[in-house]
Amino acid sequence: MGAEGRAPFPSADAMMLAAGGGLCLTESRSPDAVSEAIRARAARFRPPGREDGDPFDPLCRHFLLRPEAGVAPVGGFRLQLFPDGPSAASGYSAGRYDLAPLAKITRPVAELGRFWLDMPGGGAADGMRLVLAGLTRLVRANRIALLFGCASFPGAEAASHAAALNWLRTRHTGPEGFAPRAWRPARATAAVPSAAGLPPLLRLHLGAGAWVGPDAVEDADLGTTHVFMALETARVPLARARALKALARLAAYKPT
Repeated sequence: MGAEGRAPFPSADAMMLAAGGGLCLTESRSPDAVSEAIRARAARFRPPGREDGDPFDPLCRHFLLRPEAGVAPVGGFRLQLFPDGPSAASGYSAGRYDLAPLAKITRPVAELGRFWLDMPGGGAADGMRLVLAGLTRLVRANRIALLFGCASFPGAEAASHAAALNWLRTRHTGPEGFAPRAWRPARATAAVPSAAGLPPLLRLHLGAGAWVGPDAVEDADLGTTHVFMALETARVPLARARALKALARLAAYKPT
């Protein structure tokens, strides 16, 4: 990692999907562009007039999704790359979860955060596909072994998501001893397990073989309830890996 704690991504990692209504996913590189990305996500994660920047922003790469050049963004996320699992202990998720189990990973890992998408109907599907294409290219280019982050539900009350959380615990909890535990877990609530209400990005990652930690966390600061989510890239099912690679090939590099 460099002097600023940033590991390099490929020099041309701003992308545009060849199909899908002209959507483009670009990296915010200049200070003004990064500020725009942070302001855009603040409108999604914070009350009106409140900022969302934090000490991790200078260490992350920031991406915005737009319907076309010059138009207001409709989605975005940030990504921090670490050279190995032990280094992830300095990231955002480490303040919510004990990431010591990731210390055994010797290859690069990446933390996905502050994902948001404001697109109605079928447009959201196009947006999600472009995000997956971009993430796939970044994962492959940087030989990322594990993509992880906090997968959020709206509202800082775990009980309101009890059915979905129980569904995750019974079907998608990661390997014991490897799935990080929360520092301050929310109390589990009895409910019939149901996949209804799962966040779209988490649902897509689960379909690719992702797993979650056993605990939920109530985040009063962001007004969310989240679980630790991880995708071991080497364990993505072969058919899904081929589909993701094909999707990534549709994304053409677009300098910004």
